[in-house]
Amino acid sequence: MVSASAGARRASGQTSKRPAAPGTEGFLDRRTRRVPLSADRIPADCALGQLDVRLTEIDDRRAVAVTSVSARHLNQRGQVQGGMYGVLADAVAGWATEAFLGGDHYATTAVNGQLVGSASAGDVIRTEAEVTHGGRSTVVCTARLRRERDGKLVALFTVQQLVLRAGPA
Repeated sequence: MVSASAGARRASGQTSKRPAAPGTEGFLDRRTRRVPLSADRIPADCALGQLDVRLTEIDDRRAVAVTSVSARHLNQRGQVQGGMYGVLADAVAGWATEAFLGGDHYATTAVNGQLVGSASAGDVIRTEAEVTHGGRSTVVCTARLRRERDGKLVALFTVQQLVLRAGPA
């Protein structure tokens, strides 16, 4: 028997048969029934908690998070360290991917970015990631990072995820 693809499940309104990740039960989005994450489920001691990354919006193809820039995000010249933009893009693309897949696991295989601006302490960075390709084996997201105060684009990333489907039980 051939299993329906994630896209076919979405089109028909079906959801994944896999249970939600431990500790996330009851936090599925009521509209999509596929979002296994909630902003209040980010452990304070994980990287995203330590970096003050806050999930603000999520649906079945898109996720948005904000980060208030502080000293922990800066390089020696007082600007956001370039790698921080990559961390933000990967994290928010991961949320968009997780919502899109509806239960399948995934792993980041490539993060490609262009830094086109800068941010400093006191700025708020808004990261929006959208699924631009959703295949059986890969998902690709585009992540745009902007300064909230003026909407200026500071970085643009493409993040590729490998879909890791669970095998037979």
